[in-house]
Amino acid sequence: LLPQSDADRRKRFGRGIYFAENLDKSLAYADEQDGVCFVLLCRVACGRTLVTTALEDHTADARALAEGRDSVLADLADFELPREFVALRQEQAYPEYIVELARDRDAATGSAASLRDAGGAAEGPRQP
Repeated sequence: LLPQSDADRRKRFGRGIYFAENLDKSLAYADEQDGVCFVLLCRVACGRTLVTTALEDHTADARALAEGRDSVLADLADFELPREFVALRQEQAYPEYIVELARDRDAATGSAASLRDAGGAAEGPRQP
């Protein structure tokens, strides 16, 4: 288990390594410098998961461990938010790629209108 700190107690779903299946969620935590940011694309072995549908569940990690589970899945569909995965041990995560992204800002809204990979290929916003 990862070492606990005071900051860990304030995490939404307890302590662990947080992952998202939605790039926008990950980009919210990526520092941007000169219009470029980096994210890790990881392979994560979730194993047996504890599912929570609460917006915040600070004890989900402890409950998962007590039930012999390996990770927490925060299914936030009721809040129209992307799912989050929390691996409880660092050996569950394998960083496979470092992805460099350039953000093109929409001048009117200030939001990320599209992303370019390091090779310059554009990807527009995804439609539901």
